[in-house]
Amino acid sequence: MARGLNSSSACLHRKKTRMSKANTRILIIDDDQDIWKAYRLVLAPDLEAVGAPVRQLRELLAGSGATTSSNGHQFRLSFAKQGKEGWETAAAALEQRKPFALAFVDVRMPPGWDGMETAARLQQLDPDLEIIIVTAYSDRSCDEIVKAVGSPHKLLFLRKPFDAEELKRLTVSLTDKWQMARDEEARSRELQTLLCTRPAAIFALDDAQQTLSWNQSAELFTGYAAADVLGEKCIFHRIAENPVCRNCAGTCGLDKSPLVQHEFSITDREGNTKVLSLRIAHVPASKDRPAKDIGGFWDITLIKQTQERLSAVNRQLQKEIEEKDRLREEQIQLERKLHQAQKMQALGLMAGGVAHDLNNILSGLVGYPEILLFKLPKDSELRGPLLAISESGKRAAAVVADLLTIARGATTVRETVNLNNLVSEYLDSPEGGKLRTLYPDIAIRTHLPPEGNHISCSPVHVKKCLMNLLTNAA
Repeated sequence: MARGLNSSSACLHRKKTRMSKANTRILIIDDDQDIWKAYRLVLAPDLEAVGAPVRQLRELLAGSGATTSSNGHQFRLSFAKQGKEGWETAAAALEQRKPFALAFVDVRMPPGWDGMETAARLQQLDPDLEIIIVTAYSDRSCDEIVKAVGSPHKLLFLRKPFDAEELKRLTVSLTDKWQMARDEEARSRELQTLLCTRPAAIFALDDAQQTLSWNQSAELFTGYAAADVLGEKCIFHRIAENPVCRNCAGTCGLDKSPLVQHEFSITDREGNTKVLSLRIAHVPASKDRPAKDIGGFWDITLIKQTQERLSAVNRQLQKEIEEKDRLREEQIQLERKLHQAQKMQALGLMAGGVAHDLNNILSGLVGYPEILLFKLPKDSELRGPLLAISESGKRAAAVVADLLTIARGATTVRETVNLNNLVSEYLDSPEGGKLRTLYPDIAIRTHLPPEGNHISCSPVHVKKCLMNLLTNAA
C-alpha cells in the first residue's frame, strides 16, 4: 500500500512541475497613440506595421534602441485611450475567462479617469492583475499614487521616457510572476483536493502519551511503520524540530482548548525535512473508556516551499527595480556632467580665438614702447608715459591669460617674488595714481619689513587683489 501511495505522489509531482502556458495578455491604457506604437515595437515587433516612423518611436523609448527579442514570449497587446475604457476592457476579459496578466496605466489621461483612479478600480476588479504606473518626472510622486490607489501590492512604477530593455524585462518578469502565482494556486487546490480524498495521517495517544494507533498515511508521511511506534512514547518528541514537542510533557492535548494546532518541521526516517500541520484534540475519559488524544497531520512542505519561492521572486524583482533606479540616477548625473564639460569646451575654443586676436593687438602696445625706450635718452620726459603704456599692455596680456585659465583650465604662471616689491609697484602704477586722484582725502601709508617677504605666486593676481582691497577700503 505504501509503495502505491509513493508512486502516485511521484506522478503527481512530475505532473505539477510542468510549466503552464504563460498568460501574455497585456492591457495598455494611454491616450497617446504614439506610445502604443512604442509598446508594439518593443513587445510585439512582428506585429508592427512596415514603414513605421522608427526615429520617433526611438525618441519615445529614450533613444535606447528597441530590440525584437522578448525571451520567447509572444505578447498579445490590447489598447485603451481612457481609464474607463481600459476598465471595461479588463472586465470583459474576466467575463470571457481570459484575464490580463499585466496593465500599463498612464498617470495623465484627460478628461476622464486619471491613472490613479484607473489603477484603484482595476485592483478592485481583478486583485491578481499586475499594474505598472507609467509616469513622468513632472507627474505626481510615487507616494501620492500609492496613497490614492490604496495598496502598494502588485503596483510598480515606470518613468517616462522609458528604456526598451527595461520595459521588456519588467513585462517578462511580471507576466511570469502572474503565471507562477496562478500555477501555485492551482497546485494548492489540487493538494487540498488530495488531502480531502486521501486518508489523513491519524494517530492516537493514551493519557501517558503512549501511541495507541498509527495509520498508513502516518507511515507514508514519516517513514515510520506502526510496528515502530505502537506502544512507544509519541514519536514527535524525537523527530520534530519544534521545541514544544522536543520538551514534551504530555500536555499538548490536555490544553483547555478543545483543539490544538501546530506547524513544525520533522526529519523523516529517510533523513528528509518536512513541514507538518498537526491538529490534536483531547477526548475525556468516560465510564467505559480511558482518556486519550486523537491527532491528524498533513504534509504541507510543498505549500511552504511555494510560498518561499514566491517571496524570493518578489524580493529579486524589487532588487532589480531598485538597481535600475540607481543606474538611471547615475546616468542622469553623468549626462549633466557631460553637458557641462561640453559647454566648457565650447567656451575654451571661443576664448582661445579671442585671446589669439587680443595678443596680436597687445603685441604692439608692449613691443613698440620698449623699442622707443631703448632709443630715448634716460632723462627724456617721454619715458614715464611709455613705461605706463608698456605696463598697461602687460596687464592686458595678463587678463587674456586669466581668460584662458578660466575657460581651458590652464595653469597660472607662478614665480617667487618679494611682496614688498609688488606693493611698491602697484602704488607707483597708473592704477595706484588714479586711486589717489579719485580719493585725494585718503592717505596711503605702508609699513613694510626691510627684509621683505618672498612668496610663490602669480604677481598679476596679487596686484589685482591689492587693487580690490584698496578700492573697497576707499
